[in-house]
Amino acid sequence: MFTKSPFKPSFDPSQISELADRYNFQEDAVALRAGTQIRNGKYTRTDLLAIFEWKTKGRGRARLKKNTDLEKADALTRPLSPYRHAFQ
Repeated sequence: MFTKSPFKPSFDPSQISELADRYNFQEDAVALRAGTQIRNGKYTRTDLLAIFEWKTKGRGRARLKKNTDLEKADALTRPLSPYRHAFQ
């Protein structure tokens, strides 16, 4: 089956401080607030955009704009209702 192997970071451990300095907690706060709104049933373009920007750092904005409002709503509700889509 599975064997345990020691964790090996994909970067040199001497880079930890530099990488930590680049981390922006405020970006997480915006995404977490949006996620809470979505989880509570408040589906807005603003919240979707906040999650999108946090996750992608803006890559693929043109693709997001191509989606209809219905597709965007589906993307927000799908993770919260997995069984709704299981039989479609």
